[in-house]
Amino acid sequence: MPIATLSTATLVLTQEENGYVVPGETVRRNVTVTNSGRSAADDIRIRIADDNPFFGPLETGTFYLKSLAPGQSEVILVSLVTSRSLENSVQEIPLDISYAVVDGVPVTQRDSLTLDVHGHAELSIASVRTILPELPGENPLR
Repeated sequence: MPIATLSTATLVLTQEENGYVVPGETVRRNVTVTNSGRSAADDIRIRIADDNPFFGPLETGTFYLKSLAPGQSEVILVSLVTSRSLENSVQEIPLDISYAVVDGVPVTQRDSLTLDVHGHAELSIASVRTILPELPGENPLR
């Protein structure tokens, strides 16, 4: 029978699905950070890792939360710019997470956003020809 147990914080990230990602467009995803542990997590930093050349942070690549009590959640908005050369695929965007537990010990972990990339057909016009109607009594070549 244990005499004492160490309570610790455990951070879990979940993302809101907003459909497909289109190459060349901005992606915005709500990410919920939940402390599913038994003690508080303090000084929480979530950083978008620079491992993927097809995505980059739009405004900021680092998010800061002061503290999350056990069972508490916060939502952060992650905005990414995508490359037009991105192929149809499932992409994982690494997130580096660091925080301090109750005794001040730093904890680091890695999680990721998962994005489903699908391009779309683009309509383009090769040439346009406009024919102006002649009005009676006017010479259009004057």
